[in-house]
Amino acid sequence: MKQKWNKRMRPTVVFARLTGVTVFLSTVFSFFSLNAGDPQGHIIQFDNFSYNPNQLDVAVGDTIIWQGDFVEHPLQSSSVPDGAQHWGPIDSGTEFRYVVEVDGTYNYQCNLHDDLYGMTGSFTATVTSVNERAGDIPELFRLEQNYPNPFNPSTEIQFALQERMQVMLEVYAIHGQKIATLVDGMRNAGHHSVIFDATGIPSGVYIYRLQSDQKVQAKRMVYIR
Repeated sequence: MKQKWNKRMRPTVVFARLTGVTVFLSTVFSFFSLNAGDPQGHIIQFDNFSYNPNQLDVAVGDTIIWQGDFVEHPLQSSSVPDGAQHWGPIDSGTEFRYVVEVDGTYNYQCNLHDDLYGMTGSFTATVTSVNERAGDIPELFRLEQNYPNPFNPSTEIQFALQERMQVMLEVYAIHGQKIATLVDGMRNAGHHSVIFDATGIPSGVYIYRLQSDQKVQAKRMVYIR
């Protein structure tokens, strides 16, 4: 039985701002595809003795993904917050993933080229959730209709996860231009909520999409200035 949205229910709340970079989809059809790919998290690529980007702001629960040749550039954490897991040395393969579980600043380096070439990087994680509803685990992966709708300038988007998983929640213009990434990382089972602030973008119809490694759901919302 479908659970109705209730204002008194206060699940995990995340406040997200618009991204400054827009990404265009190859086709509108691919946006509505039900074959979801793996969420990418925050990708750090390295070559030519540098990490790109070498500084990031992330949220607890997000995934950091390093991509490159670890034989040539072995990766290791140099300092992490209290309670966080160190990693490395990673000296084989071409991709390494790290799930951020503790807030604070993380520093890492290439073990061969940190001193000579300054091949180092860092990311800072903050806690974005302020409340979680415990003891109420939904049975289905579900994206709710935003409220209010139409809205000006902000609206609340709720979604439910039946188990802990990596998810991505994004907002797109109707023609396929990405407007914002609201969630990108691991989230616990339960009910979650995100506030989307549309200040600075044109009025119109927008699509918001929730994606896991196996499922995708999308809905429309209307922004009126």
